[in-house]
Amino acid sequence: MITFVYDIIYLVSLSLIPSLWAVFHAYEDVSLFPVFLASAAVSSVILIFMHLKNSGKIILGGVLITIAAASVLLLPDTIKSTIITDHPQLVMALLISAGVTIAGKILCSFRFARPVISGLLIASLAFSMYRDMCPPKSVVAFVFFFVLCTFADEIQTGWKKNGKLPGKKHLVFISPFLALFLILMLAFPAPDDPYDWALAKKIVETASDRIYRIKEYFYSLAQGDSADSFLGFSEFASLASGRGDNDKKVLEVTQINGSSTYAYLAGKTFDTFDGSEWYKTYEDDGNDSLIDCLETLYSAKLYAGEDHTDYVRRGQLDITVLNMYTNHYFTPHKYFNFLQMNEQVPYYSEGGDPFSYDRITYGDTYSTEYFRLNTDSPAFCGFLDSSPADDPSVWNETLNTLYVYDAPDISLNDLEEYRARMKEVYLDDIEISPELADYLDELFADCTTDSEKLKKLEKLFNSMRYNILVGELPGDVDSSSEFLDYLILEKQEGYCVYYATAFVLISRYIGIPARFVQGYRIELRGHGGSVVTESRAHAWPECYLEGIGWIAYEPTPGYRVPERWKTSDELAEERERIAVQDPYQAYQEEIALPETVMEEHEESEKIDWRYPALIAFSSVSVALLLLIMIRIIGMIRYRLSDDEQKFNILFSRNMKLLKIPGFSKPDEETFEEFGNRVSGELPAELLTFIDTYETYAYRGDVISGKDVEQIRTSNRKIIDHIKKTGLMGRLSLIRYYLFLA
Repeated sequence: MITFVYDIIYLVSLSLIPSLWAVFHAYEDVSLFPVFLASAAVSSVILIFMHLKNSGKIILGGVLITIAAASVLLLPDTIKSTIITDHPQLVMALLISAGVTIAGKILCSFRFARPVISGLLIASLAFSMYRDMCPPKSVVAFVFFFVLCTFADEIQTGWKKNGKLPGKKHLVFISPFLALFLILMLAFPAPDDPYDWALAKKIVETASDRIYRIKEYFYSLAQGDSADSFLGFSEFASLASGRGDNDKKVLEVTQINGSSTYAYLAGKTFDTFDGSEWYKTYEDDGNDSLIDCLETLYSAKLYAGEDHTDYVRRGQLDITVLNMYTNHYFTPHKYFNFLQMNEQVPYYSEGGDPFSYDRITYGDTYSTEYFRLNTDSPAFCGFLDSSPADDPSVWNETLNTLYVYDAPDISLNDLEEYRARMKEVYLDDIEISPELADYLDELFADCTTDSEKLKKLEKLFNSMRYNILVGELPGDVDSSSEFLDYLILEKQEGYCVYYATAFVLISRYIGIPARFVQGYRIELRGHGGSVVTESRAHAWPECYLEGIGWIAYEPTPGYRVPERWKTSDELAEERERIAVQDPYQAYQEEIALPETVMEEHEESEKIDWRYPALIAFSSVSVALLLLIMIRIIGMIRYRLSDDEQKFNILFSRNMKLLKIPGFSKPDEETFEEFGNRVSGELPAELLTFIDTYETYAYRGDVISGKDVEQIRTSNRKIIDHIKKTGLMGRLSLIRYYLFLA
């Protein structure tokens, strides 16, 4: 009995931990109390089965098999499917508890297993807390209960005990106090929010900050600017550290103003391509980025007046540098007010790209405003194709509207010089093969404007295949013309650098200034921070449309995500459409609904007791049948035995009968000592069989029929004596008749 209670304490609590935890995470808003009952029940039944004698195992096994078979055969299919589909958490709990109980019984037979399991449970709780996977309070309570039981069990092994108190009995003795601790843990409320460990997190963040700064500093000493690791075209390893799946965190971007779903952060623009690699030769330190923003806003005001926000809107990003040590400022397309928003960040412009005088590294933060373009709106095509005449008053208004801190005095003449400079730097003669020329003539046959050609070209590349493992270019591809033929007419497969390069070259071929840009394409999460990894490194083309400014395109297959907002005309049409509709019309019309016949159904919550009664009757019948069979087998076995076997059977029964009034023989006590101890409390005539067994067991006397009759007489007298002890004695005799006789 002690061993059974000992196993119940350990294994039932152990089986509840994974079943409650699994159901809690697999099914939301499910009560764990039925799961607790089901798990505890199945674990207890398995342990009862393990501790029963052979006859008990046969009876319990038969009852369980009968219940399962009767449930399958008697219950209607609707009820069976409902039980499984409506309560999958109970099925999960039963399976997990059964498996853990059996495995735990095997493992806990080894002394070292319980401390190891306790350590794993504590580690699991710590890991779940670290990952914000908060377990239910009941799981935490049972984990600590199991750990305390293990601690109490292990610590008593080193004690010097007085008397004879085995380890298992010690744990069973103190189990009520451990159970009280468990009940208190379950009863007391737990806070909804987990402990935030603010001080520990601050220490870890500070230490991580220092480590990253030191690491990136030494990296820069050895390899220079870490941002340059993906700037270039000649080596495949230059993009995303050569694998495209590098999860090194380099930036964190927060959208302060705007509602964009993605953004392009340019790191460096290139103007010259030698057939295999891009170079940056344009290093003008003027105000190219500011003039580009002014030109775009100016053209929108010329085209739409007060409705210029249909095409151009402001946005703002805060950018934090993480694992990077660089001079590059990564900025969105058409950035401005960089100096005003970062007064403590010295920078200079080189060909439109911002660079820091000092290296920036982990934890450095900067902000910038930029212009968002409504590029996917149907109305935006009309804006790109517009060419209104210059208006000095609108230009001056644009200068005042932009609110650029410490802006230089930029005139329309400066704008004209800028336009000429963009054509000079980013437009050169591109030679292509006759086959590709014919292909492009056919592609652009129905295009009448530059913007239509660029959209058609973007769509062409989007229809090709993306493959970052496309491999190296063939050895005979060493010029722009050969590269374009290889990509467009032959391979039609590649990654972002391939498509951006081809887009820029063809744009220049058709007379549109274009440049190659590398940086990061990032997804923005509302106004929350978005962590950017090296795997987000990307390349894209930008084309200069005179009178509009630089426009970014996305030719890489699978990367283009349409983004737009409604223009003022679209909003006006929508308001007009809503105003025309009569909001009360739907209620004034009478709608004829088909007649429905209401069928009477029995209340679903009413329990049909016939099925449980049939299952219970079947299981009880099988249990009685098995008892009768075991009793008959025992009688037959007894009758077929010789005198010595009959004596041993009756002796075993008598010793079991003596346990009912409380007389059991310890292993270390001899039969003579046991007889002398019991003879003072029981009549001597009940104990004569002990002397006979002692002479038989120790001296080897032969058992005769007279000895069998003597022990049978003692058996009847012991039974009569127990009957006189009262109701409890008679109830114990029923157990004797059912299982022991």
